[in-house]
Amino acid sequence: IMPPRSMSFAMCAIAISNAARVDIPLFYEQHGWHRTSVASAAAAVQFTISLRQRNIPKLKRLALEVSTPGHASYGRFLSTREIDELTRPSPEARNAISTWLSEAGVHDATFERENVFVSCPVGLASALLETTFSVYKRGSKAIIRASSGYKVPDGIAKNVATIFGLHGIPRPPHLAAPALAPPHRPAKVTPAVLAATYSIGTPYVDRGGKGIQSVAEFQGQYMSDKDLRSFFKAEVPNAQPGDDQVAKYVGVPYRKGDGVEALLDVEFVMGVAPGVKTQFWEWPNMDFCGDLHNYTAAMLAADEPPLSSSISYGWQGDLAELHCKPADLAAVDINWMKLAARGLSIMISSGDSGAGYTIPQCSPTPGEMGKVVTNGTVLASVNATVLGCCNEAHSRGAAGWSWSPHQNVLAKSSLDKNYSFTDSVYHTSYPSADPNFPRRSVYVLNGVLTSYGGNVALRNVNGTISDTTIMFGAEWTPSKGSPQRLRNISMVASGPKNETLNGKAVFIVYPDSIMCVELEFITSSRTYATILVSGPNLPPPPPPGKCTIYSMVAAVGPSSDPHTRTEAKIRKPSLFPSWPASSPWVTAVGATRFIGQVVGGGEMATDQFGSGGGFSKDFTQSDAPWQVAMVAKYVAIGPTLPKFPPKGDFDPMGRATPDVSALGEGYQVWVDGKVQSVGGTSASSPTFASMVSLLNEARFKAGKPQMGFLNPFLYANSDAFFDVVNGTNAFGRGPFTTPLGFACAPGWDAATGLGTPHFDKLLAAALS
Repeated sequence: IMPPRSMSFAMCAIAISNAARVDIPLFYEQHGWHRTSVASAAAAVQFTISLRQRNIPKLKRLALEVSTPGHASYGRFLSTREIDELTRPSPEARNAISTWLSEAGVHDATFERENVFVSCPVGLASALLETTFSVYKRGSKAIIRASSGYKVPDGIAKNVATIFGLHGIPRPPHLAAPALAPPHRPAKVTPAVLAATYSIGTPYVDRGGKGIQSVAEFQGQYMSDKDLRSFFKAEVPNAQPGDDQVAKYVGVPYRKGDGVEALLDVEFVMGVAPGVKTQFWEWPNMDFCGDLHNYTAAMLAADEPPLSSSISYGWQGDLAELHCKPADLAAVDINWMKLAARGLSIMISSGDSGAGYTIPQCSPTPGEMGKVVTNGTVLASVNATVLGCCNEAHSRGAAGWSWSPHQNVLAKSSLDKNYSFTDSVYHTSYPSADPNFPRRSVYVLNGVLTSYGGNVALRNVNGTISDTTIMFGAEWTPSKGSPQRLRNISMVASGPKNETLNGKAVFIVYPDSIMCVELEFITSSRTYATILVSGPNLPPPPPPGKCTIYSMVAAVGPSSDPHTRTEAKIRKPSLFPSWPASSPWVTAVGATRFIGQVVGGGEMATDQFGSGGGFSKDFTQSDAPWQVAMVAKYVAIGPTLPKFPPKGDFDPMGRATPDVSALGEGYQVWVDGKVQSVGGTSASSPTFASMVSLLNEARFKAGKPQMGFLNPFLYANSDAFFDVVNGTNAFGRGPFTTPLGFACAPGWDAATGLGTPHFDKLLAAALS
């Protein structure tokens, strides 16, 4: 029986008197997630506490030893039990977490290895972690997430690696690159073309053996078994009965769909290696880092996991924007390491945005408050909002900026006369399910307010609700110096349903006037009923302030105006390789195309999009010793290559990607009964994964274990690859160039890695 909520809250308050706080910058709005309400205290919330594990350095050593050709332990992979016994958190840590949760009133907590899966009401989670939760919506999708940082007691924090599920958001959706119109249309790529290009021949497959491969989907993409059958009938005519059927669905049961990404993955991983048992893993697109953590944990828990897997998923940008903390990356990376130790080959698309050239974006509240440039060279001075000031400075390539609100705005602190609504028109803005406030409803307000409040008549022109009265309270200011003035409001609405609504009215103070811009009404359950916005169109933005942009900033100091905001050192554009492809424990797969778009010709780096590649800021080559020598050679000749990033723009000792490449344009994919020409590293990754499955089949026939974690083997056999020396990844996600990028060169390069596979040579090396 759950104790009374007040008791639970009191226990939590005592427990966290000495607590460690975790704060992260929040980017909900930048990715289209709008806060719609405070989450109900009774709503359910789920999160995962990942505990600190033991012996990780030893696990790393063992994972490298079993994966390195020539080592005495090569191929002697660890079992799940051995990995668990090596890394399991201490009993003391598990007991401390269990006691903490139990005393706080949390009774739905499941312990699995190092993870604690918690489900409880929002009210209980808020008290447990000293945070607040809100409902965020993007389109029709809604999520409950923390709207602030969180705390855990010091005695608990020492046992916690990270917590998933509190802030994480989905990766913004994007699909595989569509083919361009002539004359740039790619050559058509089919399983037969891939077999001929990479000398695959007719490999051995034991359809009743232990070989298993998989694709993993994280974007809510689903496949169609009908399209898969059509693909096999058209492109794999010599397949045996049953080769066109998925062996198992994991995560989510089969759900018919026409997802281009999903069909590209499953058709080609199966079409290039027909007969290999294939699993389709599906994870919902709700929390980028959290979903990857759940997926890798499920792979580790599987009794018979796929031995070769392709993942066409990643983020080529600042992971903080998806609320992925460094501790989250570390926890997921340990799981990749465990999968390597267990002998599983993981191929991940290296990204479709080239070198990941990214211009820093201004946050909704940019700059440091209360600071001003005291010594600098002025480039320009304009009137702008604080966000507009930041954007203008970034677009000019400035060194810094300062912004301060106009003083006549700050000076006007309250209504100096009555405020009149005279046939004032408002309209429904918030897309609500409340039947009293349908879209496009119009309202007319009449009445007079004093500084103490008043009553205002409301008439609904559409007639959905009866005429009523809005009661306004006294004016108040949300913060000192704010141009906003607020009043509490309440109203009885009688229409399709009868309800009493409360909320607030928002007024904006302009230099010579004041305006009621919107009325926000909230239901008794603390969700928005509607927002009525002034006029037939949106009101003008808040009044601008003075924006001073600097070409040089020598000094910054405190401002006499606490509302001043300053950015003294504008960040330079950044380069981002894709993660999780940049993990040292997976194989990152880039993309090429045929030179001249002629099948059978040589290959070059794709230019329909940028083959993802570069140098990680999160992982170093100390975790990837197999690539150090080859990468050093490339970095040494880098300055002679076109558009090569200057020193300081990337870490030459960062984990370098991609590792290998394969054709990535013009794949002929069956979607909803028709053929589409599709491209991306999401095409090259399943292609390479299918070849790894064929290597596994040959090794099993020869009495050898599977390939396992591939990278030490691949770099030791670089002569089994066609060296791609033409092209560059100085392209974005599409056929437009970027100022910086990594060009192809002899040997390993950051556009195509070691090159594209010569399967018969890889096979010989795998069997030697």
